[in-house]
Amino acid sequence: LSERPARLICLGDGALLRRENLELCLQSSELVYIRRPRISLLDRVTKARSENIQRLPYLVNAQPHSDELLALLKEREVGYEHAHRLFDAGELSSLEAAHGLSVRLGWSTSH
Repeated sequence: LSERPARLICLGDGALLRRENLELCLQSSELVYIRRPRISLLDRVTKARSENIQRLPYLVNAQPHSDELLALLKEREVGYEHAHRLFDAGELSSLEAAHGLSVRLGWSTSH
């Protein structure tokens, strides 16, 4: 987290659920919440799981748009409420979101 030049590190799988991880991110870096609509996140999880069942083994029995997945999203959003910045990615692809965020943070001069 302390390496320079700045790096974009994407956290996932509930990394911020551990208080130590959240505190380290807040103290050592600029934490950015890349927010997407819940429906988009649920669709992405469903797609990722269908492409590789081993990637999200704890969601094997969860149905798309189930209460279980919604609860998981809500639990994970709590950590991101502490983020220094918010970036609404909407329906952008991961690459488009990374580019848009790098422009917003001044890491890129292209528009």
